[in-house]
Order: sequence, then structure tokens, then C-alpha cells
Amino acid sequence: MLQPAIAELRTSLPSNNIVLIGNPAAASVLHSFGLVDEFITLDEEPWWSFCKGDGQDHKCWEIIDSADLVISWLADQNGTLLKKMVDRGRIHIHLGCVWKAGEQPGFLQDDLSEIRPVSSWFAAYLQPLGIKRDVSDPELIPSSSAYVEAKNIMCGCHGPWYTIHPGASCPDKCWPIECWAQVVKIIQARTNYLALILLGPNEMESMAYIQSSFKDLQHRIIADVKLSVMGALIADGKVHLGNDTGPSHLAAAVGGPVVAIFNEQSDPSLWAPQGNRVSVVHAARGLSNLSPNQVLSAVFEQINY
Repeated sequence: MLQPAIAELRTSLPSNNIVLIGNPAAASVLHSFGLVDEFITLDEEPWWSFCKGDGQDHKCWEIIDSADLVISWLADQNGTLLKKMVDRGRIHIHLGCVWKAGEQPGFLQDDLSEIRPVSSWFAAYLQPLGIKRDVSDPELIPSSSAYVEAKNIMCGCHGPWYTIHPGASCPDKCWPIECWAQVVKIIQARTNYLALILLGPNEMESMAYIQSSFKDLQHRIIADVKLSVMGALIADGKVHLGNDTGPSHLAAAVGGPVVAIFNEQSDPSLWAPQGNRVSVVHAARGLSNLSPNQVLSAVFEQINY
């Protein structure tokens, strides 16, 4: 969700050193594409306690005090972290307002409650810096080395491909593997495209079952590949298919056509990947009731775009 905001921040401040303290998966993606220079994972101590509001660790303050600007999208309902920043004299953007010690905060004029999706809402908080977001172009460009690694992975494979990421960090967001297999079977019957099945750490325990589900189909399983290389594979593919999860957002960010499946509990108007060629299939009656034909309709619409 932060990627569009960080991309615009990088564009606007190309010579600044940007350090991201955040979710390990998101931070590693942004670092691998060069949008941030360094990253620190938020789920490690002392940052976890610090960002919850304890705010006493000297190592954390050392890094924060070395910054010219601190931007925070963290939930801080009691304002504990914000007060510590202001008291310390840090120039700080916190949920849409710029603070300096001894001054009143300057709030955004726009009604952010009307901004959708969430990624645009995050980007809107950069407006005090004069940064406004444009989603007309891809925001992540795989490096030449990432394309070389992707080419090596695909050595021996001929013809076009498309990518599928059938997993998600939350099992409730996963469309059944058997349904993905049906989609691959029909695409195989209508095209000469090879299915690349992208698997991350969350799917490794299900590797045997996934392999057996696709065993009679033209496919290749690519497991635990670097995110930058995954981006290159997706960018060179015909279309990316996935659940409501990170690789779908990555696919949209590298400019690829995307078909993303959302369960009945997720609101695509808030959480859908952002891009010019994104189709969302919303399983309003539950993923178990979503038919492969509904997904295939979106897939071929993107392929024939």
C-alpha cells in the first residue's frame, strides 16, 4: 500500500537517503527496486516497542535524530509517538500534518475520508511536501540484473508465459488450488502460453499438493524467487493472476496486466492494486462460489486488450 507514496517520495527527493522502518515484506520489495536506500524491519526489537509508543530506546532515537524529515503512517491513536517527536524537535509528517516544535500543526485541506483506495490515501499525506501522485506510468522498474536472473530461470522455455501466485498471507484470501488448475487448463486449450506458478514462503508447505494439482498441465513452478526477479518475470508475462496479496500489487506496479481475486470480506475499492490494466474479480458470495469462468472472462479481456 505504501509503494505509490514511496515511489513519489523517491522521485521528488532523488538525492536523499531514504530509510524505511516497516513491514519486512513491503520494506524488502521497496529496497530491491531501489525506492529506499535502507530498511529496518518493524517487527524486530527495539523498533516494535518504540513504535508502539514506548519510545525510550536510544538506538532508535539515534537514527531518527539523524534524519532531516520523519514521515509516519503508523497508527498512533493516543498520540504518544507524535508527542515524543514534537517534544524532541523533529520535523515530522504524521497522518497528514507537518509539525515543528513550538508550532501548531498544519492539516491537509482535503477531506481524506473521501480518498480511495488506501494507497492513494497514503500518498495524499505527502501533500505538505508538494508531492502529488500520478498513476499513469509503471512505478517499479525491474533492474537489468533482475531481468538477467529472470532470463536464466526461463532458460529452455520457449514461447510466451503468464504468471500465477495462488497463495496469500491469510488463507481466507486464497482461491482453491483446484480452481486455479481449471483456469490453467482452459488457458492451455486456447493459447500456447506457459503458466509460471510463483510460490513464496507461505506456500512452501503446500508444495506437494500444488505440484500434484498442476501435474498434467503445461506449467513451471518457481519457488521463493527474489522479489525483484519476480517483478521481471511478471513484467515480461502476458498477464498476472493472483489473490488479494502482495504479488498482485507488485504486478500492477511493474505495469503488467493483472487479474486479482478478492474474497467477500475485502473491499476492492480500498485495497485493490492500482494500475491502468487491473481487473478485480470480487467473490461477493465467497471464494468457494467463484467459478473459473468468471476469472477466465477477466483473464482473456486482459490478454486481448
